[in-house]
Amino acid sequence: MTAARKSNYTAIEAAPPRERVERLISVTDHLMRIVEQESTFLRNKEPYRIEEVHEEKLRLTSDYAMDIGLLNKTPHILDQAPAETVSRLKNNMKQLSEKLTENEKLLGALKDASENLIKNIARIAARERRPAAGYGNSGQIPDLPKTAPSALSLDRQI
Repeated sequence: MTAARKSNYTAIEAAPPRERVERLISVTDHLMRIVEQESTFLRNKEPYRIEEVHEEKLRLTSDYAMDIGLLNKTPHILDQAPAETVSRLKNNMKQLSEKLTENEKLLGALKDASENLIKNIARIAARERRPAAGYGNSGQIPDLPKTAPSALSLDRQI
């Protein structure tokens, strides 16, 4: 843990219960916004744009993990925070979970489509490189030429 992160951790740990819960609400709000934006990129068939929000998503995920870790370490904080604030936090966490589930499905679909595309390209390339098998003029099956394997590259915007 870096000195700045340790200092932030200590400051959050020392904050009043309401402030700690409000901070976690804020982090989940921002994380939900980023996950929704990422999902929109995937629905719009623009997965290359995910890179635009990657750094912020990493930072927010790290903050979320740190706050949840602190909360697990001191669960009594939820009992000391106002019930309305805790209720908002629970609602946010539920919504975040739902958005993450949807995002996971979209990412899975993209992964499956990408894998199928690569397999189909490789299959077509192999078919094009190999002559049609069959009997030659002499009634013999000709020996297939030995070919070196070829590399396959993929444009990351596909």
